[in-house]
Amino acid sequence: MEARLIELGGKLWEKGNCKRIYIKEQVIRALINCKTTEFEDSCLKKANTYYDIVGGQFKSDIGTVRVLLNRSGYKCTK
Repeated sequence: MEARLIELGGKLWEKGNCKRIYIKEQVIRALINCKTTEFEDSCLKKANTYYDIVGGQFKSDIGTVRVLLNRSGYKCTK
């Protein structure tokens, strides 16, 4: 997963025991691979989303982004 996220444009961040890959709108779109509404588009642009390498799951501050990733088979929490 980590290599794919970085290949798609994610940015690796490490500090102490924390290892994350921060992802932007275009990476999320590649993962969910579905048509989105105008509202969802707006949420994707504003979201602070990352993949927690240690925990093996996505985290996002926007509920709509969490729903989109979870519907696509990825585990995403707050």
